[in-house]
Amino acid sequence: MARTEIAAQVLGGSLDYTGDTLTWEAADSSNGNDTASTGRELILVRNDDAGASLVTIVSAPDHLGRTKDCSLSVAASAYASFGPYPVTGWSSAGRLEFDAANDNVMVAVVRLPSSWTGK
Repeated sequence: MARTEIAAQVLGGSLDYTGDTLTWEAADSSNGNDTASTGRELILVRNDDAGASLVTIVSAPDHLGRTKDCSLSVAASAYASFGPYPVTGWSSAGRLEFDAANDNVMVAVVRLPSSWTGK
Protein backbone atom coordinates (compact mmCIF):
# COMPACT_ATOMS: atom_id res chain seq x y z
CA MET A 1 0.00 0.00 0.00
CA ALA A 2 1.21 3.52 -0.73
CA ARG A 3 2.08 5.87 2.09
CA THR A 4 -0.37 8.67 2.85
CA GLU A 5 1.05 12.06 1.93
CA ILE A 6 0.98 14.95 4.35
CA ALA A 7 1.71 18.11 2.40
CA ALA A 8 4.28 20.51 3.81
CA GLN A 9 3.20 23.95 4.97
CA VAL A 10 5.55 26.84 4.26
CA LEU A 11 5.80 29.23 7.19
CA GLY A 12 6.91 32.82 7.26
CA GLY A 13 4.88 33.95 4.28
CA SER A 14 3.13 36.70 6.21
CA LEU A 15 4.63 40.16 5.84
CA ASP A 16 2.82 41.49 8.90
CA TYR A 17 4.65 39.09 11.27
CA THR A 18 1.44 37.90 12.91
CA GLY A 19 2.46 34.25 12.86
CA ASP A 20 1.22 31.18 11.04
CA THR A 21 -1.55 28.71 11.78
CA LEU A 22 -0.70 25.03 11.42
CA THR A 23 -3.00 22.44 9.91
CA TRP A 24 -2.78 19.10 11.74
CA GLU A 25 -3.62 15.76 10.11
CA ALA A 26 -4.04 12.31 11.64
CA ALA A 27 -1.15 9.93 11.06
CA ASP A 28 -1.85 6.81 9.01
CA SER A 29 -0.56 4.04 11.28
CA SER A 30 -1.45 1.32 8.75
CA ASN A 31 0.30 2.69 5.66
CA GLY A 32 2.72 5.27 7.07
CA ASN A 33 3.13 8.84 5.85
CA ASP A 34 5.45 10.83 3.65
CA THR A 35 6.05 14.29 2.28
CA ALA A 36 8.14 15.75 -0.54
CA SER A 37 11.74 16.13 0.63
CA THR A 38 13.82 19.27 0.08
CA GLY A 39 15.98 18.98 3.20
CA ARG A 40 14.05 21.81 4.89
CA GLU A 41 11.14 19.85 6.42
CA LEU A 42 10.25 19.69 10.09
CA ILE A 43 7.87 16.96 11.25
CA LEU A 44 5.78 18.19 14.18
CA VAL A 45 3.70 15.68 16.13
CA ARG A 46 1.04 15.95 18.80
CA ASN A 47 0.08 12.75 20.61
CA ASP A 48 -3.66 12.86 21.31
CA ASP A 49 -3.68 9.25 22.52
CA ALA A 50 -4.10 8.16 26.16
CA GLY A 51 -0.66 6.51 26.16
CA ALA A 52 2.77 7.05 24.67
CA SER A 53 3.16 6.51 20.94
CA LEU A 54 6.28 5.72 18.92
CA VAL A 55 7.09 8.02 15.99
CA THR A 56 9.81 7.01 13.52
CA ILE A 57 11.48 9.00 10.76
CA VAL A 58 12.60 6.45 8.18
CA SER A 59 16.16 6.78 6.89
CA ALA A 60 17.30 5.95 3.36
CA PRO A 61 20.66 4.43 2.37
CA ASP A 62 23.39 7.06 2.00
CA HIS A 63 26.22 6.76 -0.55
CA LEU A 64 27.80 4.04 1.60
CA GLY A 65 24.53 2.13 2.09
CA ARG A 66 24.15 3.14 5.76
CA THR A 67 20.75 3.62 7.40
CA LYS A 68 19.67 4.62 10.91
CA ASP A 69 16.03 5.46 11.57
CA CYS A 70 15.19 8.15 14.14
CA SER A 71 12.54 7.05 16.68
CA LEU A 72 11.03 8.72 19.71
CA SER A 73 8.35 7.64 22.15
CA VAL A 74 6.05 10.66 22.48
CA ALA A 75 4.16 10.78 25.78
CA ALA A 76 0.38 11.16 25.91
CA SER A 77 -0.72 14.77 25.32
CA ALA A 78 2.85 15.74 24.40
CA TYR A 79 4.34 17.43 21.35
CA ALA A 80 7.60 16.62 19.56
CA SER A 81 9.55 17.90 16.58
CA PHE A 82 11.87 16.12 14.16
CA GLY A 83 14.28 17.54 11.60
CA PRO A 84 15.10 19.13 9.39
CA TYR A 85 16.63 16.11 7.67
CA PRO A 86 19.02 16.46 4.72
CA VAL A 87 18.00 14.75 1.50
CA THR A 88 21.08 12.48 1.61
CA GLY A 89 20.32 9.61 3.97
CA TRP A 90 16.69 10.57 4.49
CA SER A 91 15.01 10.91 1.08
CA SER A 92 13.58 7.83 -0.61
CA ALA A 93 12.70 8.65 -4.23
CA GLY A 94 12.32 12.32 -3.26
CA ARG A 95 10.09 11.57 -0.25
CA LEU A 96 10.71 11.90 3.50
CA GLU A 97 8.95 8.92 5.11
CA PHE A 98 7.67 8.69 8.68
CA ASP A 99 5.54 6.35 10.78
CA ALA A 100 3.40 6.73 13.90
CA ALA A 101 2.23 3.83 16.06
CA ASN A 102 -1.40 4.96 16.10
CA ASP A 103 -3.88 7.20 14.31
CA ASN A 104 -4.28 9.45 17.38
CA VAL A 105 -0.95 11.05 16.58
CA MET A 106 -1.53 14.33 14.76
CA VAL A 107 1.10 15.56 12.31
CA ALA A 108 2.01 18.90 10.75
CA VAL A 109 4.84 19.10 8.23
CA VAL A 110 6.55 22.48 8.06
CA ARG A 111 8.88 23.44 5.24
CA LEU A 112 11.35 26.14 6.17
CA PRO A 113 11.65 28.94 3.58
CA SER A 114 14.25 28.52 0.84
CA SER A 115 16.21 31.38 2.43
CA TRP A 116 16.85 29.15 5.49
CA THR A 117 20.54 28.26 5.65
CA GLY A 118 20.64 25.91 8.62
CA LYS A 119 23.20 28.02 10.44
